[in-house]
Amino acid sequence: QLKNFGEIAGFKWSLFAHRFRYGGGTILNESVEQDPELRKAIQKRDAFSRRLQRRRKTTGRDSDQLAKLKRQVTNTRNRLLYALRQRVREEFDEEQAVLDIERQLAGTSHPDEEAKEQIQATEHLLPQQTSLIGKLMTWPTSLSVEDEWRRRNEATEAVLLYCDVLEGGPRRGRR
Repeated sequence: QLKNFGEIAGFKWSLFAHRFRYGGGTILNESVEQDPELRKAIQKRDAFSRRLQRRRKTTGRDSDQLAKLKRQVTNTRNRLLYALRQRVREEFDEEQAVLDIERQLAGTSHPDEEAKEQIQATEHLLPQQTSLIGKLMTWPTSLSVEDEWRRRNEATEAVLLYCDVLEGGPRRGRR
């Protein structure tokens, strides 16, 4: 995934070995959440859950049925995400990607100045967010490896400044 992210962002090498948590897949999830099949499964689960809460008496069979409905929602969501990923993979055109990369390396495919102004003009973005977007959306402008590393490092620094949460959780066990 990081390799794909690096290719999409225009980086010649992977950005860095960092696991994107908390929203790494939100775009995909949001696109699937509007599906009528998933909404129907969620409504069915929620209605049954409310009915159980009103009765306040649950039997083993009721809780099994609720667990089954929860599994059904999860399975539906996963199936829809898989279908979406497959469709994106099928629509991906390698020839167009090669042409885009060649244009980027030639320096003819710079981001639109109008798009830059629009990003900076949005009032709801913090300056850190504007800086982060600007650093991540830069195009390669040089064939030099050092310039590419510098660009990659600047993007990494922008990410670190914006979200300075250390990776990993507490250690397991006692130490």
